[in-house]
Amino acid sequence: MNEPTLWAMETLISNKRFINKWDVFINLSADTLPVYTPSVISKLFAPKDGPLYGTNFVTSSSTLTGLLPTNILLFPKSWHKREHYTTNPSGDYFEITYTEEGDSDTEGSTKTKRIEIHFGSQWVILEPKFVNYLVTSLRRKNSLPSMFKKELITRRKGITDEVFIPTLLVHLEEFQHTLPVLTDDGYLQKMPQIRDIRYERMDEHSPTAFGDVMSKKQRYEVHKESGVENSKPWGPYYLGVYDLADIALSGALFIRKVSADIDKNLMNIFPVEDVDQIPFIEWPNHVKVSDRPSWYIHTDDKTYEQQFYKEYLLFINDAKNLRSLASLSGLKFVDDDDDF
Repeated sequence: MNEPTLWAMETLISNKRFINKWDVFINLSADTLPVYTPSVISKLFAPKDGPLYGTNFVTSSSTLTGLLPTNILLFPKSWHKREHYTTNPSGDYFEITYTEEGDSDTEGSTKTKRIEIHFGSQWVILEPKFVNYLVTSLRRKNSLPSMFKKELITRRKGITDEVFIPTLLVHLEEFQHTLPVLTDDGYLQKMPQIRDIRYERMDEHSPTAFGDVMSKKQRYEVHKESGVENSKPWGPYYLGVYDLADIALSGALFIRKVSADIDKNLMNIFPVEDVDQIPFIEWPNHVKVSDRPSWYIHTDDKTYEQQFYKEYLLFINDAKNLRSLASLSGLKFVDDDDDF
């Protein structure tokens, strides 16, 4: 995911169609739905008075540290994410030697920075100054972003789309102040109604690295006849109308994962102009939804299903006609043996 995202950033700052014509960089997955209308989101990130302008969001809130990237050193040593990025016995960090920007790629002072890996998300919301910095730095082969990228590739590290941008933001002094400032209970200080930038349900299949249970609520499962690919065991799981109350309480700007084949009602509700327009619908207690009635008879052939249903209707209709004829003739119609 890194390369498509970086390509999009490069396009924004180099293509004449877009230069100086955008206020915020947002990348979204195809299964994401905006909670609010474009005009509402545009006002939130407006350069003059938008409360979220100038803030870089590189998580949703499902990370251990909420809207801030999570240092892998916070995970237990045996946890898979930390174990994957262990580089030496003493500290799980990278030492990156790079050249600061000068008049050319080889000029400028050479420095070494200790990099501790931080996890976030590949789905980001970034302000223009950081996007410009990242794109222009990657054009220089000895810059900090370029050398960090090279190190990740050399070490054959995975999940880098959740690591590359969040880790850089944490370690770049000139951009650390652009990370979200949170209240003590994890909400956004600028807009205290926001706990999540993107509401999603994940990692509910097992306790966390610290033994916590993420949720005790039911969730939507994918029916085999829907034609929708099932969620991974760890998520993200599909959302529906029963998640609306939690979506409203989260203050999220986007929700994921959605599909019209799972619950198209969400497409009829979103986007809204105001949070009060979101119906406060919660998951019911101890309710199990029945399977959808089907006329399939030991086959997946839809044509066979339709033909069977038509023949069934003809049978019912013939039975009604027989009853009517018997009644007119003064005869009694006996159901159990079809005899007069």
